[in-house]
Amino acid sequence: MGNLTVDQVTNIRITIKIIEDEVLELEIRERELLERLHLLQDSIACKRALVENLKNSFVPVNRLPNEILLTCFGQAVQDWLEENDGVDESVIVDQIYDDSEAREAEVSDLESDFEWPRSPAFTISHVSHHWRELAIHTPSLWTNLIITPAFERHLDVFRDFLYRVHNLPISANFRSFGWDGSLSSNGVLLMEAIMPLILAQQITALTLLNSGPVLSSLLSQLVEQPVDVRGLASPSVAFSRLSVLCIFRLKAFHDPKKLSFTHLRRLLSATPQLQTLELQICASVTHEEDADKTAISLPMLENLTVVEYNPFLRKFLASLYAPEVRQLKLLRWNMEEDDPSYLFAHNDGFLKVPRLPKVWNLTLSFYSDDDALDAKIISAFPRVTHFTLHNPCLEKMPGSPPPTFQCLQHLTMDYAFVNVYSNLRSCFTWLPAPADQATPLQICIFDSSDLMLAKEEKLKDTHLFRHYKELQRYGKLDRSSIGLDEFVRWQADGEPEI
Repeated sequence: MGNLTVDQVTNIRITIKIIEDEVLELEIRERELLERLHLLQDSIACKRALVENLKNSFVPVNRLPNEILLTCFGQAVQDWLEENDGVDESVIVDQIYDDSEAREAEVSDLESDFEWPRSPAFTISHVSHHWRELAIHTPSLWTNLIITPAFERHLDVFRDFLYRVHNLPISANFRSFGWDGSLSSNGVLLMEAIMPLILAQQITALTLLNSGPVLSSLLSQLVEQPVDVRGLASPSVAFSRLSVLCIFRLKAFHDPKKLSFTHLRRLLSATPQLQTLELQICASVTHEEDADKTAISLPMLENLTVVEYNPFLRKFLASLYAPEVRQLKLLRWNMEEDDPSYLFAHNDGFLKVPRLPKVWNLTLSFYSDDDALDAKIISAFPRVTHFTLHNPCLEKMPGSPPPTFQCLQHLTMDYAFVNVYSNLRSCFTWLPAPADQATPLQICIFDSSDLMLAKEEKLKDTHLFRHYKELQRYGKLDRSSIGLDEFVRWQADGEPEI
């Protein structure tokens, strides 16, 4: 610059200014062209979408009335619920683990990998504009919520789901929030999002699977109310319309506070309209003495499932007043160590009467194949017409003569033929005699066990066929029974040697 004259410097500056002005004009023109390009691209996209919509009008499914489409959507959601909602028996009767670090690590891994189960309603709402409008404005498609920790990372989506429900009743299924401990910060926000619906009594079905922190939060906010001047706790009205309550594999709450019998009593006292109750509470919970000796009254309860034998649940059954229970399941029950006196109540004359007198559908699943069907259990259910028995040890019951299920119409047996006896006489004396049956007893046998080795299959089949031969004395074998065709051939060919 030192060699340039004043005129040269002036000319350079003028040139720079001219070029900058030209660049500015070009940039303005570029923006205008880009805007026109975007408009053209949007126009092209709209035209293409219109063409696709016009083409789709020829597709038969898009000529269906909205009513039929909504019926199909509803069936898709129902099929998905049957597959994913609730808890299947393989989960609720799973072996209860101790507090080993390996098991805690396994549970942690399962929880971290637990994916957000997308309802078909969510998928349907992303197929087309028409389907999205139908799905979003149909609240019944969004009333069944499977809530997992994955929703903690999708709070906005979760809130959208809750908004789409409007004022319809909701079934809330909390899954895999942990054995114990407390909710995360996002978990607290998730509970805050759903709490208005709980307080509005929109939750009519509640399931908790491995979700102790969720139940702890509900208890602290809704059930454990301060006592009044009379020393009585005012029950929450948030669960007054709850008809279904399922709590599975609950171990404990955050230390030092754990689930107590008082907690359970307060929770159930807030559910006067409960019709279905399913409980699996592990034995690691506290067993402090309950000062309240009144019965746990559930006057509308019809379906009751209790999983995992332990003193806590046995005490619950002994305290329960539910005269309308029709279907009862006692799963993984240890009859070898237990006196089933909790199935009876005393009247003023100290006479034992059945605690659940109207049960007609009974399912028993024994803790091991050493448990035998107790005569007292049979006496506790005089009206049973449908009986399902898992993993029994078919011993001859003490007493002469043993009681029988006089009203029995259907018998289903499902167990491992491991500890069975060659002499089956008197093993089925709890069945009504054919002469006492108005219609033949329907009998179905399954074997869902994989405990038998291949070399034991012949022995297993022989015992199975001998069961069939004995059961033929009491009723009619259902065609769906395992190995029934082989049994017919076995009868024709003669009994094989062991």
